[in-house]
Amino acid sequence: MYLIFIVGEVRSQIIDTVCPGEPNVMYTVDQHPGSSYQWDVSGGIIKSGNGTATIRVDWLNQTGLYRISVIEKNVVNCTGNPVNAYVLIKGINFQINYPQVACINDTIMCSGNGGDKYLWSNGDTSSMIRIRLIQDTLLSLKISSAACAFLSDTFMMKIKASKGPIVAFTPDDAEFYKDQNIYFKYLGNSQDKVTWLLDKSSVSRIVANNINVTFMDTGQVYIKLIAVNNFGCKDSLTKIINIKDENIFIPNAFTPNGDGLNDVFIPVSHGIKSVHMVVFNRWGEEIYVSDSMQEGWNGIYKGEVLSPDAYGYSISAVGYSGRYYYFNGTITLFR
Repeated sequence: MYLIFIVGEVRSQIIDTVCPGEPNVMYTVDQHPGSSYQWDVSGGIIKSGNGTATIRVDWLNQTGLYRISVIEKNVVNCTGNPVNAYVLIKGINFQINYPQVACINDTIMCSGNGGDKYLWSNGDTSSMIRIRLIQDTLLSLKISSAACAFLSDTFMMKIKASKGPIVAFTPDDAEFYKDQNIYFKYLGNSQDKVTWLLDKSSVSRIVANNINVTFMDTGQVYIKLIAVNNFGCKDSLTKIINIKDENIFIPNAFTPNGDGLNDVFIPVSHGIKSVHMVVFNRWGEEIYVSDSMQEGWNGIYKGEVLSPDAYGYSISAVGYSGRYYYFNGTITLFR
């Protein structure tokens, strides 16, 4: 490079643009017989020629605008005014873009810019690559500048592969009933963002880890759970549950003869949370009282096997919906 700037006019001018670290750049002024020239260069080192009209400069790596100053002393030892000019060491702004964390099996994009040539560790020479993330991955990218052919840099990209959320919830295999207030609990990380999509319920969409919900109709119901973790990884789960209606059946006879068939008097129920049953004899005396939904009356009172007869009962029950049921009638005991 051979650049001239004028001595004699006191002015400043940008006379050159160079790359960081560019060596052996020549600068010259008009040569006058018998004159000497004192140079001063910021941002670079005068390699040769100080005292003459021509110097060579090795520029340093720091980008920015730097001054070159020269003072001429003529043959009669008169010193002129300093003349300043400026050289721009242009910045080479290499940059990389990549996700530090991504989800397993996601296709991610990694890129570099600011250069003219690119070389990835997988051999690709484009500025941008797409990869499917299977595991924690380490990539390298070498970026070079064509304008400054000797300038390049290598960057390392470490990408963590994040697992998706664990999508599970309870209750799982229980029976559910119309109008029942049901509590569903998310079993994954409490930091996950959880969305529930519900069919035939009081609310069709809820964003919360744990929910209380009531189903308004019977039959098959779809519950879809969508979870997103802190890294944006998503997974979902859909379950089908069966919603039944509450009901309670009171038999009108039983045969406590020990044959294992219809040996006890007990209500048959679905969706019923609690039962209270009282049995009376024909004189109104309480001969059996129970709050059990598993055990019924076996026809015995105070250790005595009662004879065949019609016995009165009073039954109250509460369903999971909160609804109350009341029944009064007679049960016939056969032997």
